[in-house]
Amino acid sequence: GQSVEVVYKNPNSGVVAVIFVTDTGAVSIHVNPRYNWRGNVNFLYLNTFFSGRWQQYQTAPGFPFPANGVSTTVSLRITVQQNSFLILANDIPITRFAFRHSLSPKSIRKIQWTVLDNTATRKAVLETLALHF
Repeated sequence: GQSVEVVYKNPNSGVVAVIFVTDTGAVSIHVNPRYNWRGNVNFLYLNTFFSGRWQQYQTAPGFPFPANGVSTTVSLRITVQQNSFLILANDIPITRFAFRHSLSPKSIRKIQWTVLDNTATRKAVLETLALHF
């Protein structure tokens, strides 16, 4: 399937997010590795935004991202499959995230990259954002 790959230098704190926004402003998937954010350390947060509010979030088992304090490049890939998104980090399949609320990938109009790491001493740096067909 089609995929989006984001390559970045990891922060030592905070969150990085890749967000697929639909034509109606809904979020079909929000992929958010949290390195150290509001007491949540080293977990992958997945969610959708629909009807004006965030839905029930989902987390993925494990955290195949570099630990805090390790400066390295991370590849995060989100691939569209038949009924779900497949999430990979550094070419390691992590989890699938089912399409929710009829938010079809066909309605995606914008891909956002955001970083929230106000307390980080080493900021996340975007290296590439690529679409693969």
